[in-house]
Amino acid sequence: MGFEPTVTCRAQGLYRLTALPVGRLDEYHEAVLAARGEGIVAGEAALALWDLADVNPREIEVILPAGQRVGRTHDRRFRLRQQRLRPDQIDQVDGIPVLSPRAAIEEAIANGLEGDMIEQAIANARRRELIGELAAARLRVQLADRNVGVYGGEPAGKRS
Repeated sequence: MGFEPTVTCRAQGLYRLTALPVGRLDEYHEAVLAARGEGIVAGEAALALWDLADVNPREIEVILPAGQRVGRTHDRRFRLRQQRLRPDQIDQVDGIPVLSPRAAIEEAIANGLEGDMIEQAIANARRRELIGELAAARLRVQLADRNVGVYGGEPAGKRS
């Protein structure tokens, strides 16, 4: 008749008390733990974690520090990759290591995320003062330059 929590195994060495409510950030915590606690949330998942754009990532990308072996995760919700990051590219959201807003938006531009999603991310980051006006302008130039490569025309920095 008393309270009896149950424990479920989510991955090797990762357990969850089922008596506790599921939180919206649980998957992000699990993704970082799947990378031995050294991962950094990246990709569209970083934009979602910062709540910058209306993205719905199919998987949570996690960057591992350069030199750390990239092992396979048996959880299809997570994708691990290696990349060297500068300290200014890393931040935290509720204790979860994640790309900084600027780095997340730069990555989204490089990965070809739709322009309207990137514009939304820039506007939200600027409105919430996560990036400055100069950073927002530079991100818009990067987006314009990417679009030139896709649609043709002159790069933003070359226009007269």
